[in-house]
Amino acid sequence: MWWVRRDLRLADNPALAAAADAGVVLPVFVLDDRLW
Repeated sequence: MWWVRRDLRLADNPALAAAADAGVVLPVFVLDDRLW
């Protein structure tokens, strides 16, 4: 599981790359009104 907290960039994201190298990635993003 790749927990996306604030940054949804895909092209240069080391956490996403590491997760993808380990296998299937399940992205999780929690919408928080305080971030808007």
